[in-house]
Amino acid sequence: ALTRLDDTSSPPLASPWALSESAVILEFLEERHGTLQLMPKRPEDRAMVRLLIRLHDLYVASPNSHQQAPAGSNVHNMGAMFIPPRRPGTEQTRYLTQELRASKLREVWEQLHQMEEACREPYLAGDALSLADLTIFPTFVYFNFYLPRVFGLERGPFGPHPKLERWFSRCLAIPAFARVRSEMVTVLEHKRPEDMDELRREAQGPLFHRVFEGAGGLQGDVGGAEERRERLGADSSQ
Repeated sequence: ALTRLDDTSSPPLASPWALSESAVILEFLEERHGTLQLMPKRPEDRAMVRLLIRLHDLYVASPNSHQQAPAGSNVHNMGAMFIPPRRPGTEQTRYLTQELRASKLREVWEQLHQMEEACREPYLAGDALSLADLTIFPTFVYFNFYLPRVFGLERGPFGPHPKLERWFSRCLAIPAFARVRSEMVTVLEHKRPEDMDELRREAQGPLFHRVFEGAGGLQGDVGGAEERRERLGADSSQ
């Protein structure tokens, strides 16, 4: 949430005052300051930025899904990559069954297809960096971390999505984006290793092979060999 601005160059905000929802906060900051011009000038381009953010917020980073799933599935769809399975005999507040995990991953994979089609290049909404890139890039850091390590996709989310792969590489060439990725990966690598092992074991079933059909680089051993895990660890430190 945004509750204050240490800013003397603009009129003071009414008090009490607060904003929630990252997309709303980002657009507010852009409109109040606008030094980076992260919203395009043409209405058509601005609409594309909002559409990409909407696709992300509704169908990737929220519990919404077109897939049939059991009631009470209040876990955002991208959480299917890292929320643990149910552990008998424990009191868990968040867990996913195999069927629900596959359903949510299927929804995420479909939305990646939609983003691939919508991506205008060189950035998501066209020639210039926009709020869409700032919103969606951190989610792709999650994809690129978990999909190879847990589900055996050597190229992460990029197998059938070459435009998104080029976009992600362009973002990484910007120091601020590279720093965000490095900080996120550092945190993700320090999560409990037994949680990752538990997810790998569950991901070995054919249910998840069907989710990622056509992904490219999908390993027969979805749990991943030690050699591949070491290579991924080396790559993330670069």
